[in-house]
Amino acid sequence: MAYKIYMVRMGQTMKEGTITHWYKKDGESVKNGEDLYEIEYDKASANVQSTRDGILKIIIAEGQTVAVASVIGMINDPGEEADNPAESNTNTGRASAPAGFPVAGEVKASMQVKRLARQMGVDLAQVKPGDPSGRISEQDLERFLKQSNEQEEALKDDRVKASPMAKRQAEENGVDLSLVKASDPGGRISKEDVLNYLQNNQKTDGEVAAVRSETAGVNVVPMSAMRRAIARSMKSSYFSNPVVTYSTDVDMYELLKLREQLNEELAPKGMKASVNDFMIKAAAKALKNKPGVNVSVDGESILLKSDINIGMAVALENGLVVPVVKNADKLKIEQVVAETKELIKKTREGKLTSADMSGGTFTITNLGMLGIDMFTPIINMPQSAILGVGRAVEKPVALNGEVVIRPMMVLSLTADHRAIDGALAAEFLQEIKKYIHKPFLLLYD
Repeated sequence: MAYKIYMVRMGQTMKEGTITHWYKKDGESVKNGEDLYEIEYDKASANVQSTRDGILKIIIAEGQTVAVASVIGMINDPGEEADNPAESNTNTGRASAPAGFPVAGEVKASMQVKRLARQMGVDLAQVKPGDPSGRISEQDLERFLKQSNEQEEALKDDRVKASPMAKRQAEENGVDLSLVKASDPGGRISKEDVLNYLQNNQKTDGEVAAVRSETAGVNVVPMSAMRRAIARSMKSSYFSNPVVTYSTDVDMYELLKLREQLNEELAPKGMKASVNDFMIKAAAKALKNKPGVNVSVDGESILLKSDINIGMAVALENGLVVPVVKNADKLKIEQVVAETKELIKKTREGKLTSADMSGGTFTITNLGMLGIDMFTPIINMPQSAILGVGRAVEKPVALNGEVVIRPMMVLSLTADHRAIDGALAAEFLQEIKKYIHKPFLLLYD
């Protein structure tokens, strides 16, 4: 019996994934539990294992991006004729599982269907069975996914008023209908409006020649799925949030001295505390004292977060990810060190899960190790603030009436002014400064 391989959902925010590698070639045998394919999604990658023995039939090649729930391959029994890929992959690039559904509990369905539902994030209670007995089949699940995707696409189409001919004309010419001005007083875009847009935006021969001259010798590299996700997130944050960045200098002398002492104690355990570990703990305690910063904006409402989950930006060769230290305010400094060590290890090995990167309420991004003194970080939505950490540099400062050399560092807090006023932002930075200047307070809960 042929078994369909789906593009699985690796988190509630995942809409599509890129197949970066098939571990088996087309026609090779696979075994249950073996790594089958690798996908890249949002800001992470993951390996997906086979759930049965058989012969692999690849439908979607490496490098292609498809929506969640798309059929990307088949596993056939030995000697069985493979299904027609065109028929098998009716959902490729189109089907999208509804987000936010929990998996159903007691429903009539085989274990295979229940497992597929978990992979796709589908509540089986929402699926209408085709069998009179009420038992849900794989075909019922596929039909539900296809209908959900069509509904989602219909909602997207409704956002722009346009005639069917206009939509077809725009699709054929790669035109974004949101950029087309409607001549109809009711705002409905016609085919003629699309043609006028194309005519007005058509480049002359001279302009085309100029573009060719400018791009001569340029190697065009498509964005990876991770880079596209970062681009979308940063663009959305930068252009939708009215932000202000606040900066202050902090004296790192006492914290660096405590760090050195702590590392002597942690060395036998194979652990080493970083400046970032102390910054995470300091930010967590400051957020507990200033809960107005631990918020997000939802329309005209402000959501106060009871959990304090600190995201830490980790740079990769082709982008960055933000794993999250959960309940950082409740962790001792040694526990923070252990948690960050594990998250960074998983990041470097490409083993971060969506759970590792979800739930953040505040983010810290540190460029001090790269020699940066100060920068203006962009908020990691839907959070309302992010702390930028620069390098510690020895500078002459006035202390008790004398000029001394101290390791000074710049902290930069970018905050969404809709929720966080300047006074609150300044108070929050002062809280962090307090814990840096008196780091022994970080050892007490």
